Amino acid sequence: MTVLNPDDRFPELTVSLSRGAELTLPDALSGDYGVLLDYRGA
Repeated sequence: MTVLNPDDRFPELTVSLSRGAELTLPDALSGDYGVLLDYRGA
């Protein structure tokens, strides 16, 4: 597991959304603050 330190860039990650779209982080939040919530499911 990668540990992020202050001022580290978030690693590139592509997430599949529920309606078939994809979200590429951190580019999708460029210039803004963001919170990433992950739900593993049951």
